[in-house]
Amino acid sequence: MSWAEVKKINSDLNTPLDKLLKNILVGGYIWTRIPGEQTLNIPKYVDLYVSACGGAGGGGGGNASAFYESAGYYTSAAAGGGGGGYGSMIIDQKILASENTSLNVTVGEGGIGGAKRASWGGSDSTAAPYSGSASSGTNGGTTLIGSYFTVTGGNGGGGASNSGYNGTVGSGGSTGGASGTIVNAGGRNRGSNGNGGAGGSADFRKGGNGGGANCVYNSGTCTASNGGNGTDGVIIITWGAIRYADVKADILAAIANGQTHGEG
Repeated sequence: MSWAEVKKINSDLNTPLDKLLKNILVGGYIWTRIPGEQTLNIPKYVDLYVSACGGAGGGGGGNASAFYESAGYYTSAAAGGGGGGYGSMIIDQKILASENTSLNVTVGEGGIGGAKRASWGGSDSTAAPYSGSASSGTNGGTTLIGSYFTVTGGNGGGGASNSGYNGTVGSGGSTGGASGTIVNAGGRNRGSNGNGGAGGSADFRKGGNGGGANCVYNSGTCTASNGGNGTDGVIIITWGAIRYADVKADILAAIANGQTHGEG
């Protein structure tokens, strides 16, 4: 094939030859962690390799409650919320070369941490214990790469109950926090503490931590914290000789510095 024929083909492709060769032989990448729908610019006539994860689940809220019995005794219970799950991920999944120069995607949003519950029933001996559970964290959003791939988010961690039971853990997360020691004196529970479970963690994914809870010994003072939010999903598209393992560290460093998208 003559050079004139090569230039003619390149003209038909409407892509500069040096850029086409660079895309094929060297490669490049583009990534985003901006939640929601968006359009990515991609090179044509080269195979693409997609790595992506869904949003991580939010942690469950902590729960602490107490009520006055008599003679200065309080019944109390405290428990930590479950950690959020980190969801699914795909790595280096191929999309065959095409003439497309753009790709519609959706990045799954991280789940929201569950609301805490903390209260005490009042100062009369007939006051009923505070009832109910703290709120669970919401699930992480699903990440979509055109019509090619669907990557689900992580489950939210369960909210803790007022009975000293921990919230359930989201898939991929750690176990819920320990309910803590409930000190018993004279048949009455007089103090308790519960740590929230840690959210599940893996490449680019971190589920929200569960909220903690505490009731002060022999006191009606009870406190609890909300569950943490899960991280948003991410989409990484590479081509040429570049793959996920080649850019993972650089993108993680960019995210740690506050960046939400980039290319190279």
